[in-house]
Amino acid sequence: MLRHLSVQNFALIESLDLELKPGFSTITGETGAGKSIILGALGLILGQRAQSESLRNPEKKCIVEGTFILEAERFQAYFEARDLDFDPESIIRREISPSGKSRAFINDTPVRLDDLRGLSLRLIDVHSQHENLLLSDTHFQLDLLDSFAANQRERAAYRKAYEGYQALLKEQNELEAAAGGGSGDRDYWQFLYDELEKADLQEGEQAALEEKLQRLDNAGDIQERLAEALHLAEDEEHGAVEAIRRMAGAVASISSVAPELKSLEERLQSVYIELEDLRRELSAQAEDLQYDPEERENLDNRLSRLLALQQKHQVSSEEELIAAHKSLEARLQRMDSQAHRRAEVEEALRQARQGLASAAEELTTSRQKVTEKLSAEINDTLKTLNLPHAVFSIVLEPAQQFLRHGQDQVGFYFTANPGQKAHPLGKVASGGELSRVMLALKAIMARTQSLPTIIFDEIDTGVSGETAQKVAQILSGMGEDMQVLSITHLPQIAGKSQFQYKVYKENQKGTVQTQLRVLERDERLRELARLLSGDQITEAALANARELLQGQD
Repeated sequence: MLRHLSVQNFALIESLDLELKPGFSTITGETGAGKSIILGALGLILGQRAQSESLRNPEKKCIVEGTFILEAERFQAYFEARDLDFDPESIIRREISPSGKSRAFINDTPVRLDDLRGLSLRLIDVHSQHENLLLSDTHFQLDLLDSFAANQRERAAYRKAYEGYQALLKEQNELEAAAGGGSGDRDYWQFLYDELEKADLQEGEQAALEEKLQRLDNAGDIQERLAEALHLAEDEEHGAVEAIRRMAGAVASISSVAPELKSLEERLQSVYIELEDLRRELSAQAEDLQYDPEERENLDNRLSRLLALQQKHQVSSEEELIAAHKSLEARLQRMDSQAHRRAEVEEALRQARQGLASAAEELTTSRQKVTEKLSAEINDTLKTLNLPHAVFSIVLEPAQQFLRHGQDQVGFYFTANPGQKAHPLGKVASGGELSRVMLALKAIMARTQSLPTIIFDEIDTGVSGETAQKVAQILSGMGEDMQVLSITHLPQIAGKSQFQYKVYKENQKGTVQTQLRVLERDERLRELARLLSGDQITEAALANARELLQGQD
């Protein structure tokens, strides 16, 4: 339960410290006194969005802090799962800086807002008039039904199966999109790959082909020049080889008598050997250079093939063509891998669908077990709330597909008049009837759930007189099982509460501030009398107020 609430620098609140009690309490006050501000401040420690505009003094920090009494059996595991220190008296704090930056703490440990919201869902149920409208929302209806069914295990099992199934569906769609046109596309890519594979591409081949073709195309000129070089080397009278040989012999003949010429003899002998080697190489080149028309045609065809493939694949070099070949190979491997994965996913989907159908059936069964019982309890409560002929029913029908929350479609049906057919609740119920249906649901929740605190923001909308007394009795009964706090304008409800708080405005230092304090008995009498008769409190109103407070001493 919420034991203490502290608010600093929020909206019209400069500073507020409030001790809250167990059981059934009410908050009253004039219209515009700031009841919604109290709820707004409380919403901050429940994880609602923070805005810097909410700061009373824009130059100071806003701090809202709540102290909660927690049962270890219900909350310790939640704290431990998030590495938080559990304390039976835990403090939740929210801070908003002037810049708008928000920070949240649980027992002085910084936490994310998601963690704060997750904890708040287990701490407090804040019911506002707006929530009555949600009674016509199918998702809200299903959540309510599941909360009464206490089917968290079945719902969690279905959600896990559903998310797994959806993940497989997504992967299947992605694989299908990646596959493009299917086998036809693969055949085309395979054809291109095979064509390049048969081409047996080799790095540097194009340059070698062009060089060979150029050599063959200039074979006649090359042979002529080689023959001329050989003639200059081999001519018996004027050939270079013979001339150097003679020079070496001449020097050798005198080197014995002129030793200083020995080195010249050796150098000439070396030149002779080199020239002889060059002559033999020129001769070999001349013999090898034979113009072969068939070879040239083959070389030309090969080069033309390579250039045609480059044009086909829109590349400009042999290296890019080899890269295209490798890319095609990788593409085919991916397609084969994807085809294999598609087969795996199809089988996984078949099995996942079976598991999902089984989980959906268990979830549906858990809901079907409580629909009639819950409808009957709500109808009994509605009769207590002066709707003697009201008929409320929950209709559960199978959905045509797997939905996020199961394979069920739920509908709340209602009629307030005898002999009339029930219709969807949101279409036929008045505001007061919606409030009473919601109160009936919350009253049953108080008996079946272990939520520590529930806050009603004018649950009494559209009711008065005897019905208001019945609403007060139900709220008081709920207070036996949980902490109930009701913001009300009805004296019948306020008079039935164990504790009554008043919201009011006061001028301090020229500024208006919202305050909230618990009322003593005499103050309660006057506040109830005000609710009964307005600002002009009469003796009759005071007497009536005393009657309302009987049994609250």
